Amino acid sequence: MEISYKDFKIKESPKKVVFFCEIPPPLEGGQTPFVPSFRVTERMLEEFPEAVEEVEAKGLEYTLTALSKGDPSSMRARGWEDAFGTSDKAEAERRAKALGMDMEWLPNGGVKTILGPQSLTKVFDGRKGRRMWFNTVVGMHGKESSSATLADGTEIPENFVKRCGQIIEEESIQFKWEKGDVLFFDNMALLHGRRPCLPPRKELVLPGCLLQAKAIGLVPMNDQAIKSPHHFNTRSKDKTLVQFVLTIPSTSADVNLKVIISLLH
Repeated sequence: MEISYKDFKIKESPKKVVFFCEIPPPLEGGQTPFVPSFRVTERMLEEFPEAVEEVEAKGLEYTLTALSKGDPSSMRARGWEDAFGTSDKAEAERRAKALGMDMEWLPNGGVKTILGPQSLTKVFDGRKGRRMWFNTVVGMHGKESSSATLADGTEIPENFVKRCGQIIEEESIQFKWEKGDVLFFDNMALLHGRRPCLPPRKELVLPGCLLQAKAIGLVPMNDQAIKSPHHFNTRSKDKTLVQFVLTIPSTSADVNLKVIISLLH
């Protein structure tokens, strides 16, 4: 499960993200899980109150090693050149510096990047002051090419990371893709990831982009325009969260507009 759409070429995480499904995954797998991030914070505070505040106070440091795309062992022949959008090392260093990263070039042509200190949670305007779980600890901790530690260099307890991953799974809903789906969601309030599946599958991402309704032939919003919810979910024990996906008809046969709605009572 990844925290939110984040690219090395983007300094700030986009507030809104748009997904478009051109080729849906096979019948098994390929869903996109979504998690209300404030629920992760609430549950982690319930189970690890002191550890959460310690990590918050010290901050996080992320380390990522990226090979060169010319290295045959590089996954899908992608490397730091794709991450930084350039094959020029000097330009990559400049872009890394602008993002607050330190870089260390490796003998094999790859690069090690270090980013920190970063916060564990964040509070964003317009979201009732809730602390959002805004980090990539689970995704980067203890991996072959990445790590997540406290900013002072000490390790994050293994049970802390493991339980966080379990909570994220427990709080997630699964979005099943259909051909032509256009999905809008609040990137500041939702974590999202991707379930594995066999090919073919092709989804396009528009981070922080404004998609004009006229461009995809959307029907004007009104009570009659909204179909039955595609998904309805009340996972929160205290019933403070109602989350569902609305399907909105389009004048284009190739587009299905879907919006994730989270009602915080």
